[in-house]
Amino acid sequence: NKLKKKLIEQQEIVMNLSDILTEIFVLESTLLRVEKAQLNKNPKVAIYENISQVHAYDSFAKIRVSAHEVINAYSKGIENSMMKKCVRNLIPDYTINAKEKRRSIADCLIEIGYNFS
Repeated sequence: NKLKKKLIEQQEIVMNLSDILTEIFVLESTLLRVEKAQLNKNPKVAIYENISQVHAYDSFAKIRVSAHEVINAYSKGIENSMMKKCVRNLIPDYTINAKEKRRSIADCLIEIGYNFS
């Protein structure tokens, strides 16, 4: 609202907003894939869950950074701190043991014979 028609000239802000939307879209797709695997009683549902959890962990961090860049680009002072507080409230602090989840994913891929080259 603040930038209105000037937004078209702010390519960095548009890029950050695009990054946020892309992360949300891909995260939603991975969650739907897990849901489908659960409904179909897929034996690989655990690996899908791990992948979606790691992806959510990484996505929330990327979204938070992009949101802060957008906020810093057009606001100052109290407005800036209020907007950042909103970001903290809207984007959860998602705590998982990402290292263990990633190792579990790698072990599963190795087990099925995935070629990493």
